[in-house]
Amino acid sequence: MSRWHRRLDHGYPTPFYGRDGVVHEADAVLKSVQIMSRGRFGGWKYEVSNQDHSAMQGVEAVDFLREGREELTFYKADYVNTTRSR
Repeated sequence: MSRWHRRLDHGYPTPFYGRDGVVHEADAVLKSVQIMSRGRFGGWKYEVSNQDHSAMQGVEAVDFLREGREELTFYKADYVNTTRSR
């Protein structure tokens, strides 16, 4: 077993064409080993990476685990950013 570690002072998830497919594929692999990667850097989605969105991803992840609810912030970023109230 090995470990690589590097501290980066600043970092931002950067959108690119086809990113959602890659992110959701990685998410499926992680979920298969009981890992949910969410939040500012864990979700890899710039458009839902501010503090409010990151906290909501955590709330929705718990709701998914407890009740099977849909994670709107992670999977439907365009929807949550255009809807004023849920």
